[in-house]
Amino acid sequence: MHHEPPPVSPLPYFPNHLAYRPDSLFPPPSRFVADNLSSLDGLAGERVEVLTIIQMPTPPWPAERQVSVEEEVIKEWSGIELGMVRMDVSAAADG
Repeated sequence: MHHEPPPVSPLPYFPNHLAYRPDSLFPPPSRFVADNLSSLDGLAGERVEVLTIIQMPTPPWPAERQVSVEEEVIKEWSGIELGMVRMDVSAAADG
């Protein structure tokens, strides 16, 4: 049974914000399976968003260099390039 969230949150610091159910934060179930390419046929005629993440080569960190907590994030994500494109999916050509 699905219940709509209350219109106003009972939390004292957010009285004018909607109260969201935890399950509303999860993405919808996937409509295709990576192991089954024929499941992609259901996307024909729809617009999809494709996100790519590429890590470009970066110079190695010296092994003896101590890394602070703040630098750990930089070390892990340095050289990351993100790209997103929206595209229309067409049906596979026969033949």
